[in-house]
Amino acid sequence: MANSGKICYLCGGVLGKDRSRDHVPPKQFFATQIRKTSSQQFDTVPCHAKCNLAYKDDEGYLVAALLPSIMDSPAAFSRLNELFKSYRENKNTGLLRRVLGEWDRNLPEMELPPGIVAKRFDGDRVRRVIWKIVRGLHYLELGRVLPERVACHIDHRWPGAPLPEQHIYLGVEPSRGKIVEVFAYRFRIFPEVGSMQYWALYLWERLVFLVACHAHDCSCKECLADDD
Repeated sequence: MANSGKICYLCGGVLGKDRSRDHVPPKQFFATQIRKTSSQQFDTVPCHAKCNLAYKDDEGYLVAALLPSIMDSPAAFSRLNELFKSYRENKNTGLLRRVLGEWDRNLPEMELPPGIVAKRFDGDRVRRVIWKIVRGLHYLELGRVLPERVACHIDHRWPGAPLPEQHIYLGVEPSRGKIVEVFAYRFRIFPEVGSMQYWALYLWERLVFLVACHAHDCSCKECLADDD
């Protein structure tokens, strides 16, 4: 389905009065000052307001859960300070209390060295947002809806962690992104392998999420499993 601006990039349905524009990446990734000075640089894609709203809480969770681990990023630190301020103003208290509760000194599966605290994450919620971002980028770059059911594999790397060998395939691809201190990405399509796609998302110049997925029109058993 070609990108005509009349369909929702999330559900593929025709847009009506409930049409909206979704930011790719989510607007919640950006501190207020960046939003004010760089608003004209944001990429947006068409969607239903209801489809967009369905991801709002998960996007907020990803931001609150990941930023404390990368406070050496100026853009991340600025956004995290805003979250702390909202907490002091008795806003977003449920979310921030949950995130604080994910820090743990005692893990039953392993013994932590003195002074080390582990951070747990709701991986399903994080992956849901990352997959949504890739689907938005796919719409921007290729003009087609990438269905949620398409088979994908999502991995991540913390600062300093080695990247997988296949990442070398992105070496010749240009880095994209208009506000790179918050978000940048690279992607490549492999037509010789059933149009497989490989995406690398760079968040706040510290975190890397790697996504390998099938093509938008893939009809393999894995991609069609949800239609049964």
